[in-house]
Amino acid sequence: MRCRLAGWWFLVLVLLPGAHPESAVDAAGAQTTNETKVDFDRIQRELLDVINAQRARAGAPPVALDDLAGQVAEAHAQEMAQYNYLSHWNRDGFLPYMRYGLRGGTAYCAENVSMLSGLSPRAGTAEVREAILQLQQSMHDETPPNDGHRRTILNPEHTHVGLGLAVVGKELRLAQEFLSRYIRFEPLPTKARPGDRLNVVGQVLNPDAYAFYAAAVYHEPLPQPLTLERLRQPRPYALPETSRMLKPRLTDGSQYTDGKTGEVEVGAGGRFKFELSFPKREPGVYTTLVFVQRGVKGKPFPAGSLCFWVE
Repeated sequence: MRCRLAGWWFLVLVLLPGAHPESAVDAAGAQTTNETKVDFDRIQRELLDVINAQRARAGAPPVALDDLAGQVAEAHAQEMAQYNYLSHWNRDGFLPYMRYGLRGGTAYCAENVSMLSGLSPRAGTAEVREAILQLQQSMHDETPPNDGHRRTILNPEHTHVGLGLAVVGKELRLAQEFLSRYIRFEPLPTKARPGDRLNVVGQVLNPDAYAFYAAAVYHEPLPQPLTLERLRQPRPYALPETSRMLKPRLTDGSQYTDGKTGEVEVGAGGRFKFELSFPKREPGVYTTLVFVQRGVKGKPFPAGSLCFWVE
């Protein structure tokens, strides 16, 4: 099973030219332009309201702010603005689900990024707010087939979002980490060694509405630092093409089409348990997605995720 993540499209809005001095960070960590402090908290709150209004018009439930996803989004937006690039990768070569999952995040994560170049050095809260809302509207107004941002914004399965806003000199960056959180996992370390085995134990948060469907384990090489030239080249991101599927254990003597009887113990109340093993000679990043479905015939969707650095 392949799970395609949000695609990569970028937006550059060129405003009136002018001098662009470097930005500064004050002692409290509030990012400023050369002359004016920007109230990013206020802009973030308004952006969340706009996102939820757009979702409501599409029949999707609202999303709530998530602290960890917000920290991940803010760090990425700051780095992109500081080094003048736009990418789902960061300079260390980490993708969104790695940056979120390796910090302990356990929801499914999909990212939007967008940018504006040419911001006035005297831009204050009002100007930055206008630019951010313009970026948001542009993403929302995309049309198929190039509508990856829009589909991420309006995905009815998303439950939370982290918003990152950054201004450095004339560069503005916006990062959005949309989450789907339907699983509670028992705590696990995010680092392991090749040959280790871990017991993954979790529970579907609303077992009356959703049921465990399957888990998929993806492996990819450890990320490597990327040059700015590479980061500035537009490209989509996705999980690896192949995965190892873990299905509910069959207890009636039947088998799946591959001849197996399943690997996941599924119990009452949405509880489930399975063993996750890391081959001895295969270091890398291992990402496990857990899929749930609504009712018996609902379409499965990623509802939780675990990410492991194995070295």
